[in-house]
Amino acid sequence: MRTFLNDQDIDAMSLTELSAWYVEMVGYDPLEEDPSLEPAEFRADCKEYALIMRCGGLDTPEYQAIEAARKRASCSI
Repeated sequence: MRTFLNDQDIDAMSLTELSAWYVEMVGYDPLEEDPSLEPAEFRADCKEYALIMRCGGLDTPEYQAIEAARKRASCSI
């Protein structure tokens, strides 16, 4: 069963648990593939992937609205 996590779930998981979840969702372990990957970067990547999955994919209106809001926010800085 695939589980769509939220940010709090991801923050509460150990790196081992997070790697296992990522393998289940994506099919490979980025920490194994790139041992220099920083844990914070891996968590951020997992949060983004989980967000995409909760929205239903990259091309959904829900995710596109989030991306548009991010772009607006980055342009105003």
